[in-house]
Amino acid sequence: MFDMDEVVNRQIELQKAYGTYPVQSDSDRNAILTDNILALEDELHEAMSEYDWKRWSDSSVMDVERVKDELRDAFQFFINCMVTVGMTPDELYTKLLAKQEINWGRIHNNYKARIAHRVDVEEMQ
Repeated sequence: MFDMDEVVNRQIELQKAYGTYPVQSDSDRNAILTDNILALEDELHEAMSEYDWKRWSDSSVMDVERVKDELRDAFQFFINCMVTVGMTPDELYTKLLAKQEINWGRIHNNYKARIAHRVDVEEMQ
């Protein structure tokens, strides 16, 4: 069973070994967060390089295992970002549920039709 608390705690131990946890100052936090966001983006780009993502291409080749490896790497950097800003697994969960409610509201309120007019569900409530 996936245990997000354990994953975060293990990632904290790695960050302690790298010397980036605990964060010592706001300046360090900003630099560490920037490094991890850039690394996260890079891992996502690496995942995309393992399949032909161009819609205009006729190819459908994908190295699924490599995509999974890159997504795993991206997830580790995402966890580092959470740790850097002090986000707990419970806080992430709560924020995810709240955002999903917004997404469902968009689906049920014809979001695609309204997006051209820049009207969002949150503004309608």
